[in-house]
Amino acid sequence: MLREVQKNMKKYVALFLVMAVAIMALAGCGKASDSGSSSDGGGTLEEYTQIPEDGIITEEQMSSIAGKDGTWYFTGSTEDGIEYNWAYDGTMVQNPADQNLKLELTEDGTDEVKKAAKDAPYCLAVTIADMYLAAAPTLTITLPSVWEADRVVYCIYEDEQLYELSDSSIEVDEDAKTTTLTLTINKAGGTFYVLGGGSVASADDAEEEESDSDSKDSSSKDDSSSSDTSKDDASDESGDSSSSSDSDKSDSKTSSEDDSNTCTITIRCDTILENIDKLDSSKKEFVPSSGVILAKTTVEFEDGDTVFDILKAVCKEKGIQMSSQYTPGHGSYYVEGINQLYEFDCGENSGWIYSVNGWTPNYGASEYSVENGDSIKWEYTCNLGSDL
Repeated sequence: MLREVQKNMKKYVALFLVMAVAIMALAGCGKASDSGSSSDGGGTLEEYTQIPEDGIITEEQMSSIAGKDGTWYFTGSTEDGIEYNWAYDGTMVQNPADQNLKLELTEDGTDEVKKAAKDAPYCLAVTIADMYLAAAPTLTITLPSVWEADRVVYCIYEDEQLYELSDSSIEVDEDAKTTTLTLTINKAGGTFYVLGGGSVASADDAEEEESDSDSKDSSSKDDSSSSDTSKDDASDESGDSSSSSDSDKSDSKTSSEDDSNTCTITIRCDTILENIDKLDSSKKEFVPSSGVILAKTTVEFEDGDTVFDILKAVCKEKGIQMSSQYTPGHGSYYVEGINQLYEFDCGENSGWIYSVNGWTPNYGASEYSVENGDSIKWEYTCNLGSDL
């Protein structure tokens, strides 16, 4: 009897194992054929890719386009009929990372933001997952409605203030009844806003505008004075000849300046002022009371120059101390200190971080080639960049 029971038990166990294997095989097949999941993360990316259900384009997939010429597109949509498209320039992907490209998009619950933007008539909330951007992609959003606005601003709303983040544009198709918004994404992790018809400026922008305004007023006065002098000399033939000559020289200078590459660079350590109790006491003398080591400065550069080259050149010109070290493992230079302020001087998570046009690349400054018009910022962080 006992032998018979044991025999039947063996039979049942064997049958159970067969069924378990079959179930696992079916589950595996179902998973592989599910186009809405990217959990396997394998394969080379095609030029156009549908964003999976979980939103993840894996590090392995991004590696397949890293450093390559071309643009790769990732498309998605919401239940409300809003379509969106991410575009990544392969040459800008130097350090691949998982990208969660699924968006939450809504025009609901934005009244407070509209009010802050001087009662802007249109506002779209864009929620982006927290991730380390592998590059600064372009995001195109197509709304199934018409925004009667000529200008849009992409911004963040913090402490009841709006701060513009990056370039943005709008295109309306009256026939199709759609509005297309194009944004440059340089930050992730949170809710951002696209405003139509509003006026938005950060405190720094306001100061720059005021400074520009003062400069224009001064320039206008000088021009007025020059104009009056020109009128007084109008009857003098030699004066006319001199004026013409000066004009030619001015045109020649302007043409020469237009041909050169320029960018701006700023060096700041504001965060140390907010964490002064953590700062090495011997370094306090190197922290400006304004937190600004180098105010926004325009510099010329040669084709192929990197962010590191720009920093090194401007620090040498302005007499600002800078220390760097070459790291063979990464094939790039690491900036250890600027103006005698080094990593770890203000806590275990402190050090220097750079950004270009608002985007913080996840690779070395000596690997980032600067383009004409770029805005470079070097900022000291006391908490791995989260305080910037």
